[in-house]
Amino acid sequence: MNILRDPDGGLSKTLLMVIPAVVVLLFKFAIAGMAYNGMVAPPMSAGEFGAAFALVVGVWVAREAKEAHYASKTKE
Repeated sequence: MNILRDPDGGLSKTLLMVIPAVVVLLFKFAIAGMAYNGMVAPPMSAGEFGAAFALVVGVWVAREAKEAHYASKTKE
């Protein structure tokens, strides 16, 4: 899959962890506050979701930027 590739073409190990984390976050936000058979999912505000999403995606973006920076240094 081309989606899971680094800018250099290698397999992105970080993205393999970010995708499931984002899916779980989206699921949690979707069911927040719902009740099913007497069980209630804890509420999650948009601010909490945004902060969690920013942290998860921020780690991935920072790692990719760091790798791209070091890759450009080695090519010089």
